[in-house]
Amino acid sequence: MGSAVIDTCFLINWARFSRRDGLKLVFDRLFMPEPTFSEVKSDTALSLASEWLSQRFLVLTPIMPTDEPGIEAILRFVASHPELPSIDPPELYAFTLARRLGIPLLTDNKAPKRVSLASEELSSVLVLDSLDVLKLIAEEGPDLAELVELFMADTGFRFSRNRLVEIGLLPGSSQKKRRKRSLEELLEEWRREDEEAREIRRREADWAFIESQPPKLRAALKLYVELGDLHLAARIAGMTVDEFNELRLRARIPVVL
Repeated sequence: MGSAVIDTCFLINWARFSRRDGLKLVFDRLFMPEPTFSEVKSDTALSLASEWLSQRFLVLTPIMPTDEPGIEAILRFVASHPELPSIDPPELYAFTLARRLGIPLLTDNKAPKRVSLASEELSSVLVLDSLDVLKLIAEEGPDLAELVELFMADTGFRFSRNRLVEIGLLPGSSQKKRRKRSLEELLEEWRREDEEAREIRRREADWAFIESQPPKLRAALKLYVELGDLHLAARIAGMTVDEFNELRLRARIPVVL
């Protein structure tokens, strides 16, 4: 077993997962930057964080002055590649901490993984999302298909066909078996992934609920349907990420990986 860094979205998503103790089959300690933890507001996520902190399974860490050059490097790379999604401060702190400690980053935000894949300088950070982590847990014994089905039911997630092929739950040729792809190839692949995810969100959203919301919340929910950006939608709604995630669930808009 080893350690990993987590961000806000990963914590709030796994707080809803009834089999979350499976994380302890793979990791013996999780780290979270203190500024990132400040986003956690819901009773469900705070209760889990309190439990993990008391067990020393979760450790909060400060941002160090020595992290500033790393933060600047990430911002500079994203700014020079407008095709990439923006990386919000909580993810930025978590990415920088994972890079400093030399351990994986667990996040369900697409920006950190894409930055790691697109930048040679930042590729040392292994970024894992919930589907990657479920696969690691399954390698320790639990049934993967059962874990994935339960995770989707508990959290309102959906996984694309390509991702299910990638982990062996559907037949097909895995993307990971290909040669290393150029940035242009990656951007085209991500464009197709984003379009598929957008169609899934549009199809499964509860539009009657969305249209019944006050203008600001309605606009934020519609933005999330189109972009799948939880941080940006939360800012439009005037909510924390944690609070907006609760609204997302009520609107039946899935997180699509």
